[in-house]
Amino acid sequence: MKVELINPFIVATLSVLETSSSITTNPLDPYVKKDDVALGCVTGLINLNGEYTATVAITFTDSCILKIVSNMFGEEITKVDEDIFDAVGELSNMIAGQVSLTITEFGESLKATFDKVLSDNNHKIEHIVQKPVLAVPFSTESGEFTIEVSFKE
Repeated sequence: MKVELINPFIVATLSVLETSSSITTNPLDPYVKKDDVALGCVTGLINLNGEYTATVAITFTDSCILKIVSNMFGEEITKVDEDIFDAVGELSNMIAGQVSLTITEFGESLKATFDKVLSDNNHKIEHIVQKPVLAVPFSTESGEFTIEVSFKE
């Protein structure tokens, strides 16, 4: 597993969240995830293709994504619905764009692209390979989100 490839995704995620919603994050201890159940209600899925292939999932708890989107829209959002799913898609697309600009140090042909939004509590994340999946959780004042990465060797 090319663990250092996760750093551009972490940096881009934190940058996009800070810029778009003024969210302050605190990293928690990374771990190897043992199942495919999402750790929140909504996930943005990003694919990495080129010299390396990976799936990256960014999953938000409901309280976390409601605060992020409320800050983005400048009004209180109280329900996880299609607007939230659209916002997660847009955030994921911005993250993929930033990653594509910075990841060239690992290979000229690498490109990160937004794939889709997954939703519902306990939804399953289909990574490119089921194990190992590295999970990096973060806490915010309003809840948690987790970045999961799976690399195909």
